Amino acid sequence: MNIFQPGTLPPELGAMVTTRSLMVDQTLFHQGGTTADGFLLMGGRLKLVRYIDENHSFTLGMVKPGEWVAPWALFETQHRCSAIATKPTQVQVYPKFSLLPTLRTHGALAIAVMEQLAVQLHTLSFQHGLRDVRAAHDRLRYYLVNLSPPEITGSTVIELEYPFKDIAADLGLTPETLSRALSRLESMGNITRSRNVITLYSSFPTAAG
Repeated sequence: MNIFQPGTLPPELGAMVTTRSLMVDQTLFHQGGTTADGFLLMGGRLKLVRYIDENHSFTLGMVKPGEWVAPWALFETQHRCSAIATKPTQVQVYPKFSLLPTLRTHGALAIAVMEQLAVQLHTLSFQHGLRDVRAAHDRLRYYLVNLSPPEITGSTVIELEYPFKDIAADLGLTPETLSRALSRLESMGNITRSRNVITLYSSFPTAAG
């Protein structure tokens, strides 16, 4: 059972939850705006963007269905980034004035939220840690291994959830550099690819080399 469906939430919270839909390139919230709500992504995809000034910005990461959008905003008064839809998107909107008191009094719901946030924190830390790996093909290698089962026997098929341009942003690479890294791994016999599907082989190395 999905505890985050309005019908299964505590009544005082479920009655306050609404749904919002966004079109491609529509902004869910703007950097510097007031954090009045928490958002849970139900479908589609959002990109978190941090603006340095009028001419410079960088991507913090991508949000996938089932994840909270910029969850740190639940405990702050202003958004530290903007959230922009990269495909048609649906989010559940949780008013903070209702969500936070409910978490304090309903342990099962609070634990479910903490579990989700822990997974998101691990994913974000892993992706940012990859940026310390110098060689682009090694950075991509570790990213793909992390998506696969602990042990690859024969081959493992991975269907990528995001376009390559979004994966490049997660890895701190340009799309052109990511494309060259994919070609290098393919030429080494480590992978084959077809559109958004990548096959990893048992000889796929697990350490940089």
